[in-house]
Amino acid sequence: MISLKGKGPIGAKIEDLGISVRAMHAHERPIAAIAALHRTLDDFNSDLVHSWLYHADLLGGISARILGYPLLWGLHIESPKSPRLKWTTRLVARVNALSSGWIPDHIVSCSRTAADAHVRLGYANDRMSVIPNGFELDEFRPDPERRASFREDAGIPADAPVVGKVARYHPAKDHQNFLRAAVHAQNKRPDLHFVLAGTDVVPGELLFCEYEQRLAPGTLHLLGRRDDIPRLMAALDVATLSSETEAFPMVLGEAMACGVPCVATDVGDVAYLLGDTGIVVPPAAPKALADGWLQLVEAPEKREELGRKARRRVQENFSQEAVIEQYELVYERLTCAD
Repeated sequence: MISLKGKGPIGAKIEDLGISVRAMHAHERPIAAIAALHRTLDDFNSDLVHSWLYHADLLGGISARILGYPLLWGLHIESPKSPRLKWTTRLVARVNALSSGWIPDHIVSCSRTAADAHVRLGYANDRMSVIPNGFELDEFRPDPERRASFREDAGIPADAPVVGKVARYHPAKDHQNFLRAAVHAQNKRPDLHFVLAGTDVVPGELLFCEYEQRLAPGTLHLLGRRDDIPRLMAALDVATLSSETEAFPMVLGEAMACGVPCVATDVGDVAYLLGDTGIVVPPAAPKALADGWLQLVEAPEKREELGRKARRRVQENFSQEAVIEQYELVYERLTCAD
């Protein structure tokens, strides 16, 4: 495996599985990294190259084409025109659109909305297919012991209703939407607790300081980056997504696999993922988000039934095994094309 930047925490986990990870550090030495990437791809002598995200698609794609490897591009961004992307990233996406008819042999998007948005930009429709993200059902599952232990460690009463969101601190994730909704919801249910976890979601950030003052003391739990997300998800009563843009959000499927119903903004493939197991609301509408939470918090039997349906939906449509099979079919087709 090759990372254009550093290995990071995910790279370390991949190496723990016995898979080699080589870091190009392109953000530090871009020209040298391009040459190193080409040499590394040549050294691997692979059957196929599968690249992910715009820069890797372009740079890895050029090298793969020169070396004669079958090439698969991966798309995991809802819109290539999003103003939240750097202008350089949007430029690379446009270059990829122009070259998508001859550099990649095939393109896989993780969501239908993302595929449509990229085709509108100019990506080759005849090379595009959609394979959703998959979820590890043995790891993400309902678990009363995990629920109890997480709440005890976090200082949350065992019987308190808990709404949670897992996302890094980034404008696209719209934490302010979540926090405004939390104020609305807690005005009606003072016993509500709110859990936020993700990179840079920590006390001291100005936005969080403001809302810690507006919510009941001790009810906003800012946990930062966590390595126990299955345990966290199992502890929630309602999982939520407040983002203004997504493609196919993993956190919702993970919560569903844990038997937790979701209330989420209508972005990307959220409505398709949830089906009839959760509540979809408009983006940037905190009152609607809060009302969705309250619908589930105040109807425990409905909430539990939706949670069971949510897990079944993931089992039947988005299991990791089913998604792996779809990718294997694409790999076989590309490597046997000759």
